[in-house]
Amino acid sequence: MPSSKATLVEVVNILRIWTLMMRSPKTMPRYADAMFETLVRIKHFPDKQRELYLANWLVNLSGRPFGFKPVDLLQEHQNMWAKTVYNAKGANKNWNWLAMITVCIYSLREAMRTVQTSFRIPAYGEKHKSPEIKAEVAIIAAALKPEDNNIQAYTANRPANDHIKPVRDLLREGASQASTRKAFARFTRDIRRAKRHGFEVNTMEQEAGEEDEGDEAEQHEYDARQEDLEIDDDELAMNPELLLEAAREMADAAFAEMDIGD
Repeated sequence: MPSSKATLVEVVNILRIWTLMMRSPKTMPRYADAMFETLVRIKHFPDKQRELYLANWLVNLSGRPFGFKPVDLLQEHQNMWAKTVYNAKGANKNWNWLAMITVCIYSLREAMRTVQTSFRIPAYGEKHKSPEIKAEVAIIAAALKPEDNNIQAYTANRPANDHIKPVRDLLREGASQASTRKAFARFTRDIRRAKRHGFEVNTMEQEAGEEDEGDEAEQHEYDARQEDLEIDDDELAMNPELLLEAAREMADAAFAEMDIGD
């Protein structure tokens, strides 16, 4: 059944069947363990938590009946539109553009469809139109009629049955395997649980300690002295009178170049 027409009840039932089939020998037991744990959690969740948990499996953005899609498939479609259709080129290809365009993809698609419908713009693509195959399908359907050859049905005396390897019935094997004690011998329950550590509240002793530390810091504040403000021997020492005389000479030379008299 297509996922768009599936309901949550059908999805859960399919998970139960897959859990049994993957429990059969030489298949995928780890997937069976993961689905088994999911089903157990769904069963023991509180009603409100179970409702919220299941409500995030399928998404219907179109609002149409049977318009549901799995969340992971919807995310893949979103990535395709963001990376292929509305991808920026050159210098505009940055994270700011991606953050802006990803929230507008469905609005842009709806605008594009509205323009195509209003102006009768054909949706041309790179692919050719599919040829008409109704006649071929009718011929194949007539050849597969059960009353003629039973191709889709089990026939005990069909020619060459002895040379064909029987197909494994994974559902039957998994059901028989799941009822044994060793079925979940290697199953490891996830014991990790989220913990809310919160934060520590300052006590009176901690506040008093912080005040003491503040007092000590104030006591250790350094006061500058006259010796610290004096020029070191290694620094350039210059007589203030000589510095002032040099400044006057520079000013007189500048005025002389500008032809400014006294």
